[in-house]
Amino acid sequence: MFFALLNDNFVVYNVGEFEYDISSPQSIKIEQLDETLIGKQYNVETMQFVDFITAEVINADVKSLAFYALLDESNVIASVHSIKSSVVADEFKPIPHLDCIGWSYDLTTNTPFKSESFIKSKIKEDAAEYIRIIEGEDKWRIQRAQERAKVSGDYSELDLIYAKKELVRVKSDEAELAVQSLTQDELNNFAFSINLSDAVLPVIHRITVGAFISRYTPDEYNRIKAASEMEQALFGLQGRTHVDLSALVTQEMIGAQNSLRLLGPVQEPTKYSDRVSELLRSGSNDEAYRGE
Repeated sequence: MFFALLNDNFVVYNVGEFEYDISSPQSIKIEQLDETLIGKQYNVETMQFVDFITAEVINADVKSLAFYALLDESNVIASVHSIKSSVVADEFKPIPHLDCIGWSYDLTTNTPFKSESFIKSKIKEDAAEYIRIIEGEDKWRIQRAQERAKVSGDYSELDLIYAKKELVRVKSDEAELAVQSLTQDELNNFAFSINLSDAVLPVIHRITVGAFISRYTPDEYNRIKAASEMEQALFGLQGRTHVDLSALVTQEMIGAQNSLRLLGPVQEPTKYSDRVSELLRSGSNDEAYRGE
């Protein structure tokens, strides 16, 4: 939690991050670690930080501010502080900036640094935040996508959500593995980010039987139905729920239909060179879920 500390004139003389709530008339909770608040006055009526009437005096004092950290028992930075005096207790350790909560501290060089474990924990936190954004607060985006899919039969929105979540898992795993080989300088400058637009919908090989049969033209359907040896192969699928387009049995069945001249011409000649490859094309999101 972040707080702005006020003097007797309600002027901010320090901002810092604390592990517990220290709210009081002289400690005002703030949304982020904002050093620009130092020197401003807190208006208790409007609950806003405003320029202090003697800001030039305060600003002169602000120039002498130095940043310090308090460490836990593992020499990890537990809290950060901006202090005007250069004479502080020994437990306050000098730091170059305030954005280093959770960093480790080298007592020999008086230098904060990002440990491998810290980076990995931040990756997990960032990945969890990505997932929360993808799903929406209380998973409202998933619920909306599910409802739309039930109404329209189009599962593309839902599939894209799942594809983005999988992208986050893959990228976060890769990042955690990569940090193990980074130098200390590289760790200190490491930043984890994901471009969610890189999410790719998976290739669909398994579609419903109804969607598979609908790929045939009415003429093809009637010719196959008239050929008893092929009718058993094609319409025996009706006892199943899905067809695997990549399965050898499916490919052999369509190949046999083509050999017996039961298939018609290519329906989309600009996309496919022959009818067999057209019938075996990758499925769509709709075909993966469509009923008969």
